[in-house]
Amino acid sequence: QQQQQPAPAPIQKQRSLALLTADALEDSAGLLVSLGNPDRALQQLTAALRVKSEQLPEHHPSIVHTSLEYGRVAERCGRRQEAYLAYRQAVASAHANTAMPSALLQAAVQAFETLKAELLA
Repeated sequence: QQQQQPAPAPIQKQRSLALLTADALEDSAGLLVSLGNPDRALQQLTAALRVKSEQLPEHHPSIVHTSLEYGRVAERCGRRQEAYLAYRQAVASAHANTAMPSALLQAAVQAFETLKAELLA
């Protein structure tokens, strides 16, 4: 098997800055929701998901967490179909990663199943 070499320092620094930016976008989304601007919050979360998807391994817990947050905000906005898709993606990723923290997996499954039941009612 081939061992993966660590990324050169400039690339590593760039990746760290990108992830810090994604975390800041996610944090600001919570503030935007509390200020009454959930549409802008969804834009911030979309940008955070894009960055995390580019910088982190597929099915990383941070991506699942951001997908869950997107679903929660979308649900608050009345965008139930978007919320459903975000929760479904979070559950699929959470199940695909055997090292996923169980609390995150449970939160994803619960959010998905609750909304699914509401949509089917």
